[in-house]
Amino acid sequence: MPAPCGYAPARSRLTADDEGIQIRLGPGNRRHPCTREGSGAVRWPGAPAAADPVAAPVTARTAAAPRN
Repeated sequence: MPAPCGYAPARSRLTADDEGIQIRLGPGNRRHPCTREGSGAVRWPGAPAAADPVAAPVTARTAAAPRN
């Protein structure tokens, strides 16, 4: 069941499906921001890993933002 804020934590991952981003906890407690292309379930690294838990979602949102 998703959390009330729209994020769903599971298996060391924090997912925001409506934004198309996912943060994965990796070795050394570094957070790896991933983005989704299109409507598929495959997620790709969207930005460099970050030790700061706030920086990872910010960089993932920036990477997932549409470019003009």
